[in-house]
Amino acid sequence: MKFSSAFLGLVFAALSVNAAISKAELKKNRAKGLRLLSLEDGAEPVWKTEDEKLEIIRSDHHFFDVTDIYEPNTPITTLSDSFSALATYPPPSHQTEVKAIFGNITLSNMQSHLNTLTAFNNRYYKSQTGADAADWIVKTVSAIAAAYPGTGATVKAFTNTWIQSSVIARIPGTTNGPVTIIGAHLDSINQSNPTSGRAPGADDDGSGTVNLIEAFRTLLAAGFRPTTPVEFHWYSGEEGGLLGSQAIAKSYKTAGTQVKAMLQLDMTA
Repeated sequence: MKFSSAFLGLVFAALSVNAAISKAELKKNRAKGLRLLSLEDGAEPVWKTEDEKLEIIRSDHHFFDVTDIYEPNTPITTLSDSFSALATYPPPSHQTEVKAIFGNITLSNMQSHLNTLTAFNNRYYKSQTGADAADWIVKTVSAIAAAYPGTGATVKAFTNTWIQSSVIARIPGTTNGPVTIIGAHLDSINQSNPTSGRAPGADDDGSGTVNLIEAFRTLLAAGFRPTTPVEFHWYSGEEGGLLGSQAIAKSYKTAGTQVKAMLQLDMTA
């Protein structure tokens, strides 16, 4: 599922939506299995059943499932309020180095990884095969990092409240400045039968997932050392309402992690 270029901004805006819902209501409705959905930026979220949420997915209406990140008793903020200090970016540079790295991108690697990803019955965030797919990404990206120990690159699974993890790989910078994030979502969905139905998800978003794996490999092979840290994120639960990216955004907000920029790779085929 493809979203706008304001992806990260909307994620953080969702963390600061008008909190008119009390802690007691949150606890009660969560216990009932209801989901709190933000259907429109700036509007109050609404409670829906899982079946109603699936119908919204089928209608191709974009939304955030904010059940797990909603913050009661916080003030109303708008998207512009959330970004009072926007970064100023210089014009593109280092073109000679970038073009040399491009020459080392291997199409066959991406094809092989895509074959593996699409062989899972589906990568739904609540299914065992979805969890297995995330584990495969952790192992694959960890093996790449291990092949280039001098880079200091690290890989970890980000545990969620559902079965499928997200994955974070990090290339440390020469300074501890704000992090730049490149992301893709690793999950897929069969809208008729999410848990058991076949959902290879080659384009949505196997394409972005394998692009990200190969970009990570190519940069490490080139000895890339950024000035500030660069992270590669493979998000779980995007098809369920951007769940995985919101969980990481909330974690970073809590930790005070500064984010300089974010690029999302979705349906790149």
